[in-house]
Amino acid sequence: MIIITEPSKYIDTYPLKDYIIICDSDKLVECVKNTLENYDEIYHKIFDNFDIKKIEKLYYESLEKFAKEKGILENLQEIN
Repeated sequence: MIIITEPSKYIDTYPLKDYIIICDSDKLVECVKNTLENYDEIYHKIFDNFDIKKIEKLYYESLEKFAKEKGILENLQEIN
């Protein structure tokens, strides 16, 4: 699956931003068409260097940060 999204002021904080296509809303249809027409090429360009260990680390770091901000870190540690 390839995710296409509009730019936002928070996009630089997205842990998985390297695996998302960012496209202005006025060019969204064109971007989707291009992605569908060149799906294999774009998929490989994005995911050939996909490192699941890196993704898991980013996921857990983000989850831990969120839990700390919400004061629920103890609950998260009990789950793990």
